Amino acid sequence: MITGIVVATEQKDLVMDAYEESAQAAQERERIKKEEKALKRWVKLMNGLRVRRRLQAEYGQSDNVGLISNCFDGNGLIDS
Repeated sequence: MITGIVVATEQKDLVMDAYEESAQAAQERERIKKEEKALKRWVKLMNGLRVRRRLQAEYGQSDNVGLISNCFDGNGLIDS
């Protein structure tokens, strides 16, 4: 399989500049995409914490309700 393109020598610099610009634009789009995903995760986390705080304030915290890490032992089984 052959990959690549044939370009006249006079157009080499123009094609290479366009390629580099395209690659930079693709990297910028990928960075923005990752940043948006990270921000969405933070919003989800903050909303979850807000709900948790509201529920604790409204209902209080009982002995059997808490963080997930408190509900499981090292084997991933619920403590009895």
